[in-house]
Amino acid sequence: MQRGLLFGSLALMAGGAQAGGFINALYSADITLQDSIDPILMGIAFDGTHYWTASGGLTTGTRLAQYDDMGNAIASFTDINMDFRSITTDASGTLIARRYAQYTLEEQGSPPGSFTQGVTLSGGYVGDQATVVLNRSGQYVSMLYGMVYTWDASGSLTSSFRLDGFYGATNPALMRVAVMGDYILTLANQTLSAWDYSGTLVGETSLQDAGIGETADWSLSYTNDHVFVADATGLWRGYQVELQTATVPEPSALGGTLLGLLCLPYVYRRRRGDRVRAERG
Repeated sequence: MQRGLLFGSLALMAGGAQAGGFINALYSADITLQDSIDPILMGIAFDGTHYWTASGGLTTGTRLAQYDDMGNAIASFTDINMDFRSITTDASGTLIARRYAQYTLEEQGSPPGSFTQGVTLSGGYVGDQATVVLNRSGQYVSMLYGMVYTWDASGSLTSSFRLDGFYGATNPALMRVAVMGDYILTLANQTLSAWDYSGTLVGETSLQDAGIGETADWSLSYTNDHVFVADATGLWRGYQVELQTATVPEPSALGGTLLGLLCLPYVYRRRRGDRVRAERG
């Protein structure tokens, strides 16, 4: 019987991996950064060397700030005519911004604090107050009332799907998301939820001492391997959350397992026959 069992076991090992929820039910912050700009805080991004934070609600005053990798303020940028709604970075570290009610994104150039027009998102819907962020596949991601839209690097719509069970949130949380690896993150009263790209909820966890209310909702970000949330004092907290993976048999693996089980009677009969012939021999 060993051969049949081995065949089935090998087939099971061919299964695929998917998220199995957060490893911990509660996470504490291991990074803090005191913001140096005027609220409302519209996100934080890390370009590989520096952190950046952005502010929304006005086009005047301090709109953008730069920090070193330890969170120490380096520079701030005033009166740059940017009413930010989100910031993100691409694979090269370029800061990409979205301003209020715009489908055209803008890229930071040189000197820092100057922005030029970038890609324009075509198709789908981007709420006036919505986040637009890049995932690791280079797709732009945004959400409007639980409906998620993705666009490719040229701005063409690639998919839309609803987060199954995303109810009860209020503005601005209905339009604010972050992305972590292959998952979409939403926040509600210190509870962080992760969703896959079919809209299925894969896990929830709590962020200890995270900000609450609109300040937290506006600020939700994922950068430098951390979820960041700001509180009403402008203090950012970074949480290194992690999703566990579970091995799930793929269809081909299930087929192999079934074939292995079907082999068992044959293997048993053959070995029984060998023993009988040996005894008679």
